[in-house]
Amino acid sequence: MMVGMQSPTVNRLEHLGLRRTDITEDPQIRPRMNFGNRLWLGLPDGRLEQTALNDSIGHSGWSWGASAFDFDNDGFPDVYLANGFESRKSVREYEVEFWLHDIYLGHAYSDQVLDLYFAGQNRFVRGDQSYGGYEINRLYLNQGGRSFLEVGHLMGVALQQDCRDVVSDDLDGDGRMDLLVTTFEYWPQARQMLYVYHNLLEDTGNWIGFRFREEGTGKSPVGATVTLEWEGHRAVRQIVTGDSYRSQSANTIHFGLGPATKVDRAEVVWANGEKRVLNSPEVNRYHAVAFPGGR
Repeated sequence: MMVGMQSPTVNRLEHLGLRRTDITEDPQIRPRMNFGNRLWLGLPDGRLEQTALNDSIGHSGWSWGASAFDFDNDGFPDVYLANGFESRKSVREYEVEFWLHDIYLGHAYSDQVLDLYFAGQNRFVRGDQSYGGYEINRLYLNQGGRSFLEVGHLMGVALQQDCRDVVSDDLDGDGRMDLLVTTFEYWPQARQMLYVYHNLLEDTGNWIGFRFREEGTGKSPVGATVTLEWEGHRAVRQIVTGDSYRSQSANTIHFGLGPATKVDRAEVVWANGEKRVLNSPEVNRYHAVAFPGGR
């Protein structure tokens, strides 16, 4: 998944079919610039494909940090997105003026009048005006791989403050993934805050986790993948760096299992090709995984 920044103004213009009649333009350019998030599904032959599943998660706002994690342990990864650019005293935004006027002023030659005009725009905001402001964060609940349902407000995680960083992790080790989110606020005072959301969802599915740690001498868990097989299902997770805006998740891999009470097999492959197989690992617990030959 790649996050994108989507404009409500463009959404309205496209919905109403409104365009400048005095300017010839490719009608596909504006929606491409404003596409929003992009979700590709991996295919068995190694290719990636964008499907209709993207439609229910594409337009989330001016997005920054993101995290995919199984919030309810049903076996289908959910997605949390931090949104918002600059919320200020006024909800009036320069964004409308940009899409209705300024975007049509560009030329391939120097224009002193335009230079003076854009010099006065002051980084997309004027005084108390907002830009991409007063948006809420989104929690998209995966509906069995068919679509996403936005439940951020219902779950109490729809912060309206401008937000940036997102990390998901099981902070208390109870098998339910929690959230860490930072704000980047401009009004009423400039500040950055950290919010920690404790997952207290009841009646979740079963789960299993694998914890790695740095062991030195080249034995890094970065790049390691875990392939899990249970009841005819197969899922793969990988430890990567920088998987969210200005953020990095812990060296832990977590799988929701839904109603399944048994895992057949877990195969761990490190970045250098070394492998380790765990047969019938116990569910509802974390397994410490050491590099082959390590302590």
